[in-house]
Amino acid sequence: MRSHSTIHPYPTLPEAIRKAADKYKYSIACLDSIKKLSSAWLAWRR
Repeated sequence: MRSHSTIHPYPTLPEAIRKAADKYKYSIACLDSIKKLSSAWLAWRR
């Protein structure tokens, strides 16, 4: 069996790092949009 044809059931280190970075960037983007929406809503309510 060749090593390049082996399918690993677990993520490799670069794949795990990429997934963690994607989740972090998504959480930051969500927080920014929530901040913008809430500040706009509060400004409208004043």
